[in-house]
Amino acid sequence: MTDVYSRFTKYWLETGLCIKGVLKAWVYSAGDRDDIFQNIALTAWKNFSDFDQEKGSFKSWTLGIARIEYLKYLRTIKSGNNVFDSELADISSRAEEKENDSIQNMYWSIDKCMEKLTEDKKSLLKMKYYQKMSTSEITEALKLSEATVKERLYRMRKELRSCIERQLEQQ
Repeated sequence: MTDVYSRFTKYWLETGLCIKGVLKAWVYSAGDRDDIFQNIALTAWKNFSDFDQEKGSFKSWTLGIARIEYLKYLRTIKSGNNVFDSELADISSRAEEKENDSIQNMYWSIDKCMEKLTEDKKSLLKMKYYQKMSTSEITEALKLSEATVKERLYRMRKELRSCIERQLEQQ
């Protein structure tokens, strides 16, 4: 058991930062990221006997677990309450498998794209994703129609997604 524990610990310490980076790109809420990270660690530990080094790296294996946990998370939150969808999660996880420095590229891309947003868009983002306000609450706060708020959120997510993809392609 000690040998198994030592192997798992060694692999996890080498991979944990990568997983945290991926989660930072996918999930805005630090609390939610921590919960998902713990679920990934627990699932990886419980299923460590299934890990086969000949089939792939531990990082790839745990990124697969991370993707599953992220998709579970998406199902538990309201529809449209996330900036990134499962398609972007796939793109992002494949990119992260290459090297740990890809995480820094992702952080940089998100930061650059967020900086490009107008103050109005940043404010809308904060209301929706940080303050977890419903669309109707945002509608009341901004004195806009619900259709307008939904359209602005949709366009902003699309703009961010495109910007991040362009930034990553340039690197």
